[in-house]
Parts: sequence; structure tokens; C-alpha cells
Amino acid sequence: MSKQHVLRLWIVLLPLVAAACGLNMSGEPEIVSEAEIVSLPTQPVTATVTLEVEAALAATPTVAGVLPVETTLTPAASETTAPDDAADDTLMVLGKLIQGTADGPRIPGGLLVELYVLDTEGTPVAVRQTVTEEGGTFVFEDALRGPGFVYFVRVDYGGIPQGTQISPIQGTEDEITIDVTLYERTADRVSVVVTRAQMLVNFAPINEFGLEIRLDLDLLNTGDTIVASDDVSDSGWPISVSVELPVGAFGIQPMQAQGSERYQVDVVDSVPVVRDTWPLRPEQAHTLTILYYLPYTDGAVLDQAFGYPVMDATVLLPNDTVEFDSQQFDAEGEFRYRVLEGGLRVRELEADEPITPETDTTLIKAHDLISPLNADERMLFTLSGRPSRTVNVMRPTVKPSGSGESNALSFVLFGTGLGVLGLAAALWWRQRMVAGPVKRAPSAWRPPDPAAGEQVLLSAIAALDDAFEAGELDETVYHERRDILKERLLPYITGESHDPGAAHDR
Repeated sequence: MSKQHVLRLWIVLLPLVAAACGLNMSGEPEIVSEAEIVSLPTQPVTATVTLEVEAALAATPTVAGVLPVETTLTPAASETTAPDDAADDTLMVLGKLIQGTADGPRIPGGLLVELYVLDTEGTPVAVRQTVTEEGGTFVFEDALRGPGFVYFVRVDYGGIPQGTQISPIQGTEDEITIDVTLYERTADRVSVVVTRAQMLVNFAPINEFGLEIRLDLDLLNTGDTIVASDDVSDSGWPISVSVELPVGAFGIQPMQAQGSERYQVDVVDSVPVVRDTWPLRPEQAHTLTILYYLPYTDGAVLDQAFGYPVMDATVLLPNDTVEFDSQQFDAEGEFRYRVLEGGLRVRELEADEPITPETDTTLIKAHDLISPLNADERMLFTLSGRPSRTVNVMRPTVKPSGSGESNALSFVLFGTGLGVLGLAAALWWRQRMVAGPVKRAPSAWRPPDPAAGEQVLLSAIAALDDAFEAGELDETVYHERRDILKERLLPYITGESHDPGAAHDR
């Protein structure tokens, strides 16, 4: 196997290495309101991974099939480096595998351990392999060293890639010692809780599609085992958690990087279900953001089952004439946010910011959960009335496609989330830049053929919204083109046209 081929393989596996270290390098944005963004650490970190990584990763159904544990290796580490990018200096990495699950078996010797090395520009410069001695110890001698280098240590254990991150180094170290905690695997989700659920309702597309909903969930594993079920997604990855959506939800789009197959959307007994394939580590939080539509005329009961205890939840509603009622939430609510362009982002009001609810249609009212919900309780609230003031205020800037496998929807906003290191935040930002909308010459735009199908038309709307949000189109041209696409899409939404791909998408 050539050095270039081996290097390509470990680049493909890098997102899983990051996940094993408790980081999110996949490009999936953990989207929160602007008010919740945490200030990033001042330590300059510029490592990055391109979006091509996940696309390639999706073609690799099992990690063991690429770098098998049975590979014949001696305790002396083998090395593959990137041509012309290797640093001259080296250091020694000494480590030990630690059992993190109470009453878990002793970690055996002979496990394959990998060391991934990234320089300050995020360029992969080396991958090292060795095997553990009895007692779980391992050594990487002569590992490449440089100021700001980042290291990931990865081990396959319990059929799940696990590991840890070594923070950016000074570049003068001769030796680094690291413990890698491994956990047993469980399919039991009893340790999973929803620490925060936030549902933002957008009335803007009500005449086109209905209610536009953005659901943000923070799920935390409070146990000491990795949550990953025996069920696998279509891409071959084990499913960790699943989230049901209200019956009737359509246009479902989990927010993720283009080309990603992290999430899968299924319909089980008429109930839409979003499945996450990232293993959930102990004390690690996953943030899921899902956009979808619900039919709405002049009233609806939103019935949401999570299947996990819900510690805190908030429903955010535009300042309109629609009435909110619930026995679980504060029905009165309070104006706490202001909506941003597009209706899918909010910012928190300043402490002394004046507001005029009678005329200000950008205000957002927050209705907080009164008390936590048990795992078997459903989140329920009622909306009644027809919106009359905000339909033309919060115009959509992004549209979900009709498939959980299509990822044309670009990122809206993302922050650090719970327990995520500054390195991951830097990686997300750089990936966001990579995933930004492609520059399009106005004269080159052509609408899809009306017979292209619902998914193609939804993707075209999302691409058009991206271009407008990026300042590539003036408002007049944007609305003219969007109206053309909406007109071609409406027959699919109303059921007047048959889309051959729709049954598969939903």
C-alpha cells in the first residue's frame, strides 16, 4: 500500500477520530441563537478538515474494514507521512488505555492504536500505528513535532472508534504522556436526557407550505457507556439516538454538512423519525438541529415525543395574532428575543432595549417549560388563529429539501455547544467557509425543468436563498427567481403533481 493511499485512508477516518475524542469535526452545525454563542478561547487554532472527508467516509461502512485490528504490526510503531509536509523535529508520545466503564472488563493488550498529526494549517502530516502492550500501554517514538501541532489518538473498542485529543503543543516538548479512556458500548438509551429543547416557529412561509419549525435539541449521555445501538443506518453506521417529529411533518432537513450522511430520516407507522449515527460518549452532549414544515390553516396541536427526559424547553413564537396555549408551558410568555433575517435565527434582547410590542413584528416571545418532562411524556401545545403581521417580515432564507439524505441546506448559525473545545469551534468555522455558497453569475441562472421533481426544486430554492444571503443577488432578482421556483413547486406540495422520488424521500 502506497504512502499516499494510507494517508488518504486516515484522512477519510479523521471525522470519526474527532468524534471519538468528543469533538464535532463533521461540519454539522450545532445551531443555537446568537444570544447563546459562547466566546471562543483565545488560543489560536487553525486546524481544519474539508467537507470531502465525510463524503469519503460515507463510502467506508466499517472502520475495521479499512484499518483492521488484525493488521500485523510489531510494538514498534509504523509511520506514514505526507510528502514534503513533514517536520524535522520529533517527540515521543507515551500513553495508556483506561477502562472508563464501572465494572467493565480489563482492557486487553494487542489493540491497534493510531496517532493522527495535523499541523497549524490543518494539513495532515502523519499517521502512526502501534499496538498496546499488556496493561494497555503504548508508545509512539519519533512522532512529528511542530509548534501548534494537534494530535488525535484513536482506538477501535467495542466496535466504536474511541480516543482523545492532545491539545496544540508548544513545539519544544520531547515527550507527551496521555491517558485514553475507553468505554463499553450499550444500546440502552436510559442514560440519555434532553437538557434543552428549543422550538422556533416561523409564520413566513405559511401561505406556501405551512409552519416552518426549527427544533434545537441538546442530548446528554449521563452514563458511563457509549450509546450506540445494534441498528445501523443505510450508510452502515450504528444509530445512537432517534427523535420523533409530529405526525404530518414534511420537508424534513437535519442541519449538517453537504454530502454528510450522519442523519437518516425514516417514517415509522406514519411518524417521521430522525436518526443520529454519531455515538454518544459519556458526559458528551449532541446538539441536533432539525428544520421541517407542518400544515397549518388557522390552528394546530403540536404533539412532540422525545423518548428521553426533558429538563428544559422553550417555544419561541413571533409577535403575531396567533394564540399559544399549553398546560406544560408558561402560556403568557415574555418577549425575550428579536428575530433575524430569514426567521430562523434570534438574538437576545439587551437588558435596557426598548420594545414596542404593538408595532414591532420582529419581537419573539418565549414560552418556557414549567417543569421537566419524563421520558414517556409528550410535549404538547396549541396554536390557534391565523398570523397576520409577520408573514411578510420573516422571509425564509433557507429551505429544507424533501429528503433526510439531501444536504443542500447551508448553515445558518453555529456556536460551541456544551462541552465542546475551542479546536472544534475553529474547525466548524473553517468548514463553514468551505461549505459556503458557490459564486454564481446572475446571467447563468436557469430554473430547473418543472418536471425535475420536488427535491430538485427544493434544492434550487435553498441554493437561491444561499446566494441572496451571501449578497450575490439583489432583492428584486432574488424574489423574481424564487417566485418562479415556488410556482413550479406548489403542485408537489398540494399533491397535484406526482414526484417519482417523493416516496423515497419521505
